[in-house]
Amino acid sequence: MVEGMKEKKLYSFWKGLGLFLLPILLALPALFLSGYLASENISPLMVQIIAFFIMAIPNIIVVEGGDVMVYLGLFFYIFRRHRIAQMVTLTPVSLFVYLTDPTSVQWMMVFAVIPMYFYNGEKVVV
Repeated sequence: MVEGMKEKKLYSFWKGLGLFLLPILLALPALFLSGYLASENISPLMVQIIAFFIMAIPNIIVVEGGDVMVYLGLFFYIFRRHRIAQMVTLTPVSLFVYLTDPTSVQWMMVFAVIPMYFYNGEKVVV
């Protein structure tokens, strides 16, 4: 999208915008279908069908780890050449996950900072 704006290529801009909006647009059917599940007089078979469609369409709502992990992956990609920035990003995300749900074990991802620190970018030979 940015390249399309810099080089004034309309196709690249619209392609980038479409890819940017794709996760949001794919989440909309899941939101509408889950709203239908709040109805009291819905058959159990219909609940299973709706649940299948919600899980079959990939979107940010049903990703494992929640939307926080999607944002963490995005930040890891942005800082892919800056290992220290990745470690600094991981620490507050782990703290946030712990503060929002102390019973979850997902906060322990903060300990991944240790191997990240010692990684030198070379292949491991066993």
